[in-house]
Amino acid sequence: MDKLNESFWLICPNWVEVQRFSKSIRKKDDLHEYIFIEQGIVMGNYGEKPPLMQTKKTMRVEDARIYWQKLITEGWQPTNPKW
Repeated sequence: MDKLNESFWLICPNWVEVQRFSKSIRKKDDLHEYIFIEQGIVMGNYGEKPPLMQTKKTMRVEDARIYWQKLITEGWQPTNPKW
């Protein structure tokens, strides 16, 4: 996978929501790089359909790392790409 397009995924403890973290190659200022965080809901009884994307936000890399760790402590787990 191309490093610029690399993304990392988390799924919530009850397997209903997913979040994708991916590096923004466009939004950059002199001091900070940014991460896009897309959140979606798993579709289908067994998640056989792609999730319905609900929100997309941008965070500084440092803030995204803190947010990722918060989700992990709440029981979210890394998962395979969903879309």
